[in-house]
Formats: sequence, structure tokens, C-alpha cells
Amino acid sequence: MGWITRLEGKDKREKRISLTDKVDDEFQKWLEAAENIETNALHQMDQNELNVFNRVLNQMMKNLGEIK
Repeated sequence: MGWITRLEGKDKREKRISLTDKVDDEFQKWLEAAENIETNALHQMDQNELNVFNRVLNQMMKNLGEIK
């Protein structure tokens, strides 16, 4: 796809990876798609529902972080 370039580093263990200009061309499309998904997912949800959702999600993440 040509989105990254790989360059050799100082020795064989080091690799330098960077994004190409093609990524810049595609980024706006990706951003718009992500914003559309978010808009659709949150459709008809009020702020109170979002607050509850975020509290529950944060608690779930905290609980999973405690599992070893």
C-alpha cells in the first residue's frame, strides 16, 4: 500500500519506520469515517446516559486491570 517506509538504522537491530505522504491523503477519509461511526453510535443518547456509560466502562477497565 505504500503507507510506511523502513530504513536501516545504525546496526542490523535498529529499523527506522515512518509514514509516507500517502497516509496524509487518506487520513481525512479515516477521520470522517470515525466521526460518522461515533455520531451513529451516540444517536439519541442524552448526556446522563453517556455519563452512566462512561462510569460503567471505567469501572470495568479498572476491574480488568486488577486481574493478574
